[in-house]
Amino acid sequence: VKSDVVTGKTFLKKEELSSVVAKVKISKGTVLTLDMLGVKVAEPMGIPAGDIFQLVGKTVNKNVEEDDSVLPNMVDNYVQKAGF
Repeated sequence: VKSDVVTGKTFLKKEELSSVVAKVKISKGTVLTLDMLGVKVAEPMGIPAGDIFQLVGKTVNKNVEEDDSVLPNMVDNYVQKAGF
């Protein structure tokens, strides 16, 4: 993260803006596998891309549409890594 002292704007690297997204429609109760998940800059900002491997084996508690951001409240037992 960089800050511009003059304007006060914060600049983030692309990987800091990237979120985990669903590559396919994922039904409530599904156990996540890596092939269901992708990473891209998405709105709303979801689970950080760096946490993608932490999601494998966890269960979604809501339906997730293809190309939607995967949000923390959609995944059972997801704990965001420190530093984000």
